[in-house]
Amino acid sequence: MMNTKTWVASIIRSDDHKTFSSIFLHFLWLVLAVVMFLGGMALAMLLEGKFSFYGLDIVVGIFGLLVVAILLLLRQEKLIIALIIVIHLYIDLYFGVLAAALIIPIMLLPVYFLRRSPASPWVMPRAIWLWLLLLVLCIPATIQGGGLYNFLYYYCDVFAGALLIFWLGIVVANNEMNMRMILQMIAAIGTFFAIVTIIQFMTGTLLFGSSRFTDELLQTSDFALFSGSSISRAGSFFVNPDWNGTFFSIMLFLPIGLFIQSSSLFEKILYFIEIFLILIALLATFSTGAWVGAFAGIAVLLILIGYVGYRLIMLCLFGVIALAGGIFFSSQINAQLQHATAPNELALRQGVWQTAINVIRTFPLTGIGLSQQIYLQKSSLYQARTQYLPLAHPHDAYLEIGAMAGLPVLAAFLAVLLLALWLALRNWMLADQRSRPLIGAVIASVFALSINSISINGWTLPPLAALGWLILGLVSSPLLKKSLMSIKKEG
Repeated sequence: MMNTKTWVASIIRSDDHKTFSSIFLHFLWLVLAVVMFLGGMALAMLLEGKFSFYGLDIVVGIFGLLVVAILLLLRQEKLIIALIIVIHLYIDLYFGVLAAALIIPIMLLPVYFLRRSPASPWVMPRAIWLWLLLLVLCIPATIQGGGLYNFLYYYCDVFAGALLIFWLGIVVANNEMNMRMILQMIAAIGTFFAIVTIIQFMTGTLLFGSSRFTDELLQTSDFALFSGSSISRAGSFFVNPDWNGTFFSIMLFLPIGLFIQSSSLFEKILYFIEIFLILIALLATFSTGAWVGAFAGIAVLLILIGYVGYRLIMLCLFGVIALAGGIFFSSQINAQLQHATAPNELALRQGVWQTAINVIRTFPLTGIGLSQQIYLQKSSLYQARTQYLPLAHPHDAYLEIGAMAGLPVLAAFLAVLLLALWLALRNWMLADQRSRPLIGAVIASVFALSINSISINGWTLPPLAALGWLILGLVSSPLLKKSLMSIKKEG
């Protein structure tokens, strides 16, 4: 964000598209979000039997292409990149139009390549051969999974989509300003989803929702906190509250990093409001795994935040939030603690994990195929005694990859993830004291997702995976490294 003095000075100095983007940054994301959701409301009507599934695909595709094309003409690529998360969540997951979000990197990467210049350089991901190896190793498991749905969901969205979105992140983050701008927009979008979740928790009504998941919500008793409980966990557009909680545990750290880095009182107030709303939304999900991931991320951020004064700021920030939470949300916090300590919760998770381990032991190299339907059928033959419910995935992203695609695919996936984290950490080491909190906050966010993926399929759910790979690409970019090194030399 820009203060008034910088805003006026930018108008005087320049009239190019970069100035236009800076001035109308927050205004544009809000307008486009409204446009997207109005389009979503129209799509919700289409889902009520007026169009077939493939007809809906065509309508969504045309609508998405028009929006992206208009923004490209306005040279608002960074805004489009931030909206990847909206499209992945609202269109891909909630309305079931798979791989729609892949339109963005497929369109934008050639644009950045053709417009490459000394001011906007082009770069490829480090160790691209490792990414390609991952995609090649996934082919047999994709064939075993069979079907267009599984191909689009796993191969296109989870694996190939990860490479495209990560690549887009490293290309656009050619300096700290661009990185911060995209993170500001993503944090604002996360805050909007937090407001939607809070409204759902308080009123039972999901804004911009549809009746598509009515039967599933009935089967799960609207995700009641306990059997017979009147408290329902808020799933928002994720439907599943655990996925929704994971989303907010990732989002939480972006406004924290922006809050610490900002020197403007107005911006600090804005980011504090975002942090508070995201925390309330996280509480409304009652997701134990999400809270574990969030606390793990906080521990990482305290290490990576840099200057000792920043640690004091962060501790004071969470002290104020904890005090407010204890006063205004004590009943919800107590309910969360009861839910977290319920003996059947952990027992079921352990049983599900043991089942997945049994599958991996039987099919260590090939897995049983990238398909939740196949896993639901075949895993029953190796089901652990403590797993008293049949489930379509092992509620652990790493075990899911290992059981469905085999250990070689899991090893390749972990290799690209750890390499990207190492590159991000290297950029953090090159950054100055002012830049470290924001880069460290993104690393903490990815760490929260990685820890949370032990209890839920975080890295294998397209909206969550897209968010993780996008922000990881931003902070691990070799272009960002080059920019930080030039700043360090000048300093």
